[in-house]
Amino acid sequence: MITQVSALQIFILVGAAQGFILAANILFYHQRNSENIFLAIGLLILSFRLLIYPFKDASELLFWRSLSNFSLIGLLLVGPFFYLFISHKMKPGGGFKSLTMLHFVPFLIYFTHLIYPHFKLYICYSYATLYSGIFYGFLCIWKVNGFELNKLFKTSHYQFNSFALPLLVIPSSIYELSYLKEPLLNLHPATFPYLLLTFLFYRMSFRSLKGSRKFFKELLETSPAKTSIDPSRLEKLTELLKNEQLYLDHDITVVELAIRTGYSRHEISELINVGAGLNFNEFINRYRVEHFKEKLVDPSYSHLTILGIAQESGFRSKSTFHQVFKDNTGMTPREYLIKNR
Repeated sequence: MITQVSALQIFILVGAAQGFILAANILFYHQRNSENIFLAIGLLILSFRLLIYPFKDASELLFWRSLSNFSLIGLLLVGPFFYLFISHKMKPGGGFKSLTMLHFVPFLIYFTHLIYPHFKLYICYSYATLYSGIFYGFLCIWKVNGFELNKLFKTSHYQFNSFALPLLVIPSSIYELSYLKEPLLNLHPATFPYLLLTFLFYRMSFRSLKGSRKFFKELLETSPAKTSIDPSRLEKLTELLKNEQLYLDHDITVVELAIRTGYSRHEISELINVGAGLNFNEFINRYRVEHFKEKLVDPSYSHLTILGIAQESGFRSKSTFHQVFKDNTGMTPREYLIKNR
């Protein structure tokens, strides 16, 4: 039996390695946009848990127990990151909103308990991660399919459901198996769902290989060959945006832009993502930065502060403006002003 358990440990560890490789593949060999980063982080967290799980009871050292617990509560982040990945992938250009932080509150609560054990919890670590997985599994399936469950296995939704379904099925399986009075094959009940997760990593890893049904290429990248655009439509959109200075509106959204230009929301997202290679916020902010640069050296705007000109250019907050400006120019606004006086 020791040989069997040892073999399972090796199998799971190799699965963890596959997960780390998948995450690295996404980060370094595909478009590094927000949605792909969310997916990579989710895979890294799962891989870390798989790395620790075979040895979770191997040591009584406080540090090792804490590391094992940390890898467990880290699973509270998997559901949110997968949900954010699917949400941003289905609606490009959504940006990172402040309410998004609510998804991470359960992890912060349990992390606080890990550091300060006197902090009272009503649900133990294991069950909290299971409830989180089941909840986000349902949430992701609803996000992809709505109430039309017949879409679950349709080709157009298959890739997203390949993440949503395991997120629901694996925690549900662990939850059900945890009520067994006797272990199966002398193994902890949770071992079997973790083995399923390991199988999924192996499968995903093979599918990510070049030429393997283009699974990851289609999932992680926008292919111009598959999603062609009319360059003249993009040019017309940019002309409308510049001529009417729609980017000066602090609250401009894809929907609002669609209403004011006559384009459909889907077409605007497609033109910006494929034609410009940007998400919606990046696209709009580029015009705001150019507007700011023009007005900064315009004598008629000399009565305004840098922040005042930024607000006139469509930026809502100082922190966002400084970050966007530096990302686009490589300089701070003040450095740019000194250089162009």
